[in-house]
Amino acid sequence: MAFFKRGNKREKSSKKSKSEVKAKKPRILTKPKSKEDNEISSEEDEGMFNDARNARYKEHSDDEYEDVQHKAYREAKALLEKVKDTEEVTDEDEDDAIKHRLIKDAQVKLGVLHRKLADKLNIDENSTLIYRPHRYSPVSIAISKDSRFIVSCSKDGSVVKYDLQEEKKVGSIKFSKTSENHHHGIILCVAISPDNQYLVTGGADKQIKVWKFDTLQFVQDLGTHRGAVTSLIFRQSGALELYSGSTDRSIKVSLLKN
Repeated sequence: MAFFKRGNKREKSSKKSKSEVKAKKPRILTKPKSKEDNEISSEEDEGMFNDARNARYKEHSDDEYEDVQHKAYREAKALLEKVKDTEEVTDEDEDDAIKHRLIKDAQVKLGVLHRKLADKLNIDENSTLIYRPHRYSPVSIAISKDSRFIVSCSKDGSVVKYDLQEEKKVGSIKFSKTSENHHHGIILCVAISPDNQYLVTGGADKQIKVWKFDTLQFVQDLGTHRGAVTSLIFRQSGALELYSGSTDRSIKVSLLKN
């Protein structure tokens, strides 16, 4: 009997403990929604955009959402006002003035604008020198600072130095596929240093080479581009700085030491 009594006590105690556990479960309290939870005041809204964490939310101008037609109309209207301020334009030639100005602005942006410097050019044929040092058309010409020598390169791959006083060819350079000191392809551009000490050539082989201007002897390789070298020019004062341009769309600056 004592065994069964103890068993009943345990069952009661276990039931009691389960009910106590159920009674101890936390209750989730819901707070009624208030007007403050649903609405954001103007001060909070202003603070939200001023917050550094929300710096990416910025006010946008109307120009960013403006379509192409409205933008073109607005720019054309502003251009018309500019033309009227700078030029005397009547209603009849208003369209022609706008067309002319638009074409001019487009040419300036593309870098193809040609400005008229004079109505005509008078050439004295008696003092004009014509000579043909190359078999094919020349692609680059450089004149020495004392205006005595002209150096030209051509599509035939040669460089010719011409003396204007003696009116004769005094030196030449040709490309070679075997010589390490010469270009391995067509020479595209030439430049003479301001002190008449060096001649620099650039070619389709991506090489820049330096020569003695007096003797046209090879001095050194000045570097390479990733594409053909198409333009060379020296700084006219100070250090012997050479600027080279290439089809790889880069410009490099090189320093020649005396």
